[in-house]
Amino acid sequence: MAGTTLKSSSTGPALLLNVLNVLCIILFAYFTYTNFNILTFVEIYIIVSVIIQVLMLVSLFNVHPRKISNVMEGIICWIGSSLVFHTIAVLYGAPLFSSVSETFHLAMLLATTAALPGLMVLGIRKEEWTRLFFKTRIFSSPSSALEISILASGVCSVLGAWLGAFPIPLDWDRPWQVWPISCVIGTLAGYSCGLIFATCFILYQNMKGSKSKLF
Repeated sequence: MAGTTLKSSSTGPALLLNVLNVLCIILFAYFTYTNFNILTFVEIYIIVSVIIQVLMLVSLFNVHPRKISNVMEGIICWIGSSLVFHTIAVLYGAPLFSSVSETFHLAMLLATTAALPGLMVLGIRKEEWTRLFFKTRIFSSPSSALEISILASGVCSVLGAWLGAFPIPLDWDRPWQVWPISCVIGTLAGYSCGLIFATCFILYQNMKGSKSKLF
């Protein structure tokens, strides 16, 4: 029986988007290493990431054609998801009245890595999000390469932020233990790991599908 591959229409854009996002993280981390300002780092990364995702997912490749109004709805929901992540961070122990700017920067970063890609591709339709996260066995059945990237990077970025909070209360007295530096590092590390995993999985699925056509 012939194998199946991921939807070819989204494989190229997904791979290129993954590579560009990982390169952005590496470059910004390098240029801010000697004079690390966590808020400036997050602000620049968010701006560049938003531009890349909007242009590549909506305009350049036209994988999921959408009207300008739908894009604006996605941006509004992205801002709303920032408030949701901010609230979750406070509920999990982030300062309520102090370090508000730092917490909101982390929330916007999480919204950019975990929510914005899905909003650009899936829109704000509840059934699409339910299908992606709860109903589709996405890693064991043929699916859109972009959807696999969205799922892997989103889950890994949230998991990375959660794991990044563990060193904060420890008495190591390291500069990166100041809120929310370790969470930002964890978010970007998790996001990068998710993108790398998704890229490897997409390439593996396409290679497997190509080989199966020979039999």
